[in-house]
Amino acid sequence: MTPEEFAQQRQASLSAHPSARRILDLIAANHAKGIDAEWEAMNR
Repeated sequence: MTPEEFAQQRQASLSAHPSARRILDLIAANHAKGIDAEWEAMNR
């Protein structure tokens, strides 16, 4: 999924479920942390 697709999906979800915003923010934050952790592991 590209960042653009994610943003579109996120906007659609927010329109349908205002409370989904917090969940999507948590998922995005965890995803970013996971990528950072993988990157650090690869570059050790």
